[in-house]
Amino acid sequence: MSVPLIFHRGTGIPACHAPEGRELLQAPKVSGTSGGLNYIPAMVRKSTAKKPERDRCEIDSFDPKRVTAARRVMMPDDEIDRMSSIFQCVAHPTRIKIIQALFTGELCVCDLAQVLGSSVSAVSHQLRTLRGLRLVKYRREGKMAYYSIDDEHVRALFALGLEHVRHG
Repeated sequence: MSVPLIFHRGTGIPACHAPEGRELLQAPKVSGTSGGLNYIPAMVRKSTAKKPERDRCEIDSFDPKRVTAARRVMMPDDEIDRMSSIFQCVAHPTRIKIIQALFTGELCVCDLAQVLGSSVSAVSHQLRTLRGLRLVKYRREGKMAYYSIDDEHVRALFALGLEHVRHG
């Protein structure tokens, strides 16, 4: 069963995307053999809240063209899962500090612990998580483990996030 698309009178704009205060109409329906269009007043869902929510549609309707366009650009589930993991990983303040410190160059675990004022064990734990998502890489030199940023994508991701934070 499909949900009828709701339009505002005279605009051809779906109700979800049109200015307030316009009369709502259902999508045009072809009548009989004449091909004429009949506009039928739509039912508007009444809010049970004292103040209507302004952050969502007040009616149940969708624009099929917009929905189709959005579905076409959706990533496969495995890519969404991996991207979600990356964002969850960098959502931890200590990991952000580690990444920022590694922008200066390669550092060993002990150096990172001193920079963060944390224990070697705690830093090592965070590095393991970052390494598992290929955000950082390491190399061994004797008894030392040196970490660095995995590639330029990590720098770009971090720079874009910082630009967004500083923008607004």
